[in-house]
Amino acid sequence: MCNKENYPYLISVGGIAYSASGAVIDLLREYEYLQVETTEFRPFIAGLDTLLPKIHKGMDVTNKEISHVYKKTRMLGCKRSFVEDLIHKGTMAVANNLTSLIPCYLNRKKFDYNSLYPEYSNATLELFENLKLLNENNCEDGLSKIIKNYLEKIFGDKGEKTVVLNQFLRPCSFTGSFVMKIKNTDIIKTIAELIPSIRIIVVIRDPRDLYCDIMQIPYRKNKLLYGKSIDYFVETYREIFSHTDSIIRESPENVIKIQFEDLIFNYAKSTETIENFLGLQEKAKSPLKYFDPKESISNTQMYTEYPNKHEIEKIEDELSKWLYDFY
Repeated sequence: MCNKENYPYLISVGGIAYSASGAVIDLLREYEYLQVETTEFRPFIAGLDTLLPKIHKGMDVTNKEISHVYKKTRMLGCKRSFVEDLIHKGTMAVANNLTSLIPCYLNRKKFDYNSLYPEYSNATLELFENLKLLNENNCEDGLSKIIKNYLEKIFGDKGEKTVVLNQFLRPCSFTGSFVMKIKNTDIIKTIAELIPSIRIIVVIRDPRDLYCDIMQIPYRKNKLLYGKSIDYFVETYREIFSHTDSIIRESPENVIKIQFEDLIFNYAKSTETIENFLGLQEKAKSPLKYFDPKESISNTQMYTEYPNKHEIEKIEDELSKWLYDFY
């Protein structure tokens, strides 16, 4: 029998856009004493990822700003409107175009948290009420306890299991609607400092394959690179990779970086690294059931088949620091 006291309070797995962090989620599903939430838990990208670091650093925050973030975060738990339902059901001639105009925090088809977690709305309201009280110096609880109470209210008592959240904490997130932009945040460092018992895994990936993955998205649905050039990709991901490096470097020891390709080509060592980091005392109950390197290898070295070789060469020249050594 597992003793939960030996396990982390909570585990977060996330990564930069198209980093294949789902591979780590699938890997952790193979462990009996982990409760893996495969649906992306995204409330902290609707504004909390910038609000909480500001509060933690003692920066000036207004209650109006807190209320604005609350409205966006609350929307993740609301039922879709009639118009949104029509859009998602594809019953309107302009469905695709209208869907692309809905900001990510309103695009709730996959993230109806009230259905998944009945306490989401109440916990979210309580969180922001406490943040306002804290901002007015009228709250006995500190920021750390406020956040822990919020998470505990949503996920409840999992008994002996530790909850694993998918895309809970990421070094950056998307902003915008039709054309998405990258927003770097300090939310990982903030939560790591506020909740030392949490474990945060950040997944990175070779930028060449990352680019190929993005370019597989149909042109008009490719919100990140729609109408953009390879120069834009290089500039954007240089900033993302640099920011991720600084987050890992400046965060406490409860944050670790995992290379997706290592899960494929150094499976045993990477698995051991993750087990040691999380303090997992039991081996996977069903190894290779959800994550099999032999199957996932097709998601590596995609760039060798990419037709526009000059674009790959530019990535290799400009982002050489983050290329994976396949040979």
